[in-house]
Order: sequence, then C-alpha cells, then structure tokens
Amino acid sequence: MTRMACRDLRSGNPRKPKCLNGDIEGPDVPDGAMRAAVLVILCEGERTLEVYENDAAAWNGLLDFVNHRWSRRFGLLVPPRNDEQRAQAFFREDELYFVASATLSVLDENLNDSAPSDLSPQT
Repeated sequence: MTRMACRDLRSGNPRKPKCLNGDIEGPDVPDGAMRAAVLVILCEGERTLEVYENDAAAWNGLLDFVNHRWSRRFGLLVPPRNDEQRAQAFFREDELYFVASATLSVLDENLNDSAPSDLSPQT
C-alpha cells in the first residue's frame, strides 16, 4: 500500500484553511523505501500532475509554474519576493495546488524483487 502525507493544501477561499497537514493512514515507512512527491495544480481550467523526487523539488516545480504565468495573469504587477506569499497570491479562490509525499512501497517491492536478468530482452 502507498503511504501519503499531505504537506500542503492551499485554496484561495478564505473560509477554508490555507494549509492542512496530516497523514493518510497506511503502513509504516521502511528505511530506504522509494519516495516521491506529487504536485497537483488546478488553475484556469488546467490540471497539472507532476512527480518529483522530494518535496523541495515539487515546491520548486510549483514556483516555476507560478513564475512563468505571473505576467500573463497580473501584467506588470511585481510579484511578492517571498515564495509562499507569491504562490498564495497567484491562485484564485476557485483554484488550488497541493504537494503530497508518498512512499511507493508496493512499486518498490516489485522493483526490488525483479532480477536484472528479468529486464534483458529474450532471444
């Protein structure tokens, strides 16, 4: 089973919490397990899902998304210098993004159980 920890969930809606932290129930994470961070962005009718090696890389992916679209959305308005403030300012009330960390234990087990010879072409 995959274990996920939601690191960030933000919405422009002031009635909803800006950040939710917590774990989705799952097995304990073994040492050396394969991990990934998933970035999901729902913005301007566009749905983006990207997988990164860690949370920091996913956060940088989010900032790249925001930085590349800032002038298209806001024109000459200078973006906030603070990364988190810039990300929060960018998204409208009906848009959101989140970064979720996952331990890919089932995939990791299957990859570790495969011998290198299993990957060679059969003749």
